[in-house]
Amino acid sequence: MRKHGYLAFMLLFIIVASSCNGVLFRNPQHDVEQLLSRKLTQDEAELMKLILCSSAGISITATDAEYHKALKDMSPLTYKEAIESAAKMIQSKPLMTLYKTGKLTEKTIKALIQTMKEAIKNVGDYIDQKAMEYDLSQ
Repeated sequence: MRKHGYLAFMLLFIIVASSCNGVLFRNPQHDVEQLLSRKLTQDEAELMKLILCSSAGISITATDAEYHKALKDMSPLTYKEAIESAAKMIQSKPLMTLYKTGKLTEKTIKALIQTMKEAIKNVGDYIDQKAMEYDLSQ
């Protein structure tokens, strides 16, 4: 009897967990490490948290509870974009230098995130424009 109850519980748990698209078990540091194929240093992990706080629209001085709630509240697409953005940004030597010297402010992070979003949009627009020009020239 107990064995069947345990199996039913585990099956229900697996179904619920898989239907949440990873929302219950988001581990941003692991996700960034997967993208970079390496472990993050302590400084990189802290910088990643600051970047994700800004991406989530919360203060970089947010508590761990606020941080995890903000991550949980992100849509899967927003979370994926924030993780990809963090992975790119923590590889930036100037950004890491700003962080290590204590000169990295919330305003700077927001400006960098916005710049990155605009650059991605501009590249997409450029590709669309050039593809259209190519189609018209044929």
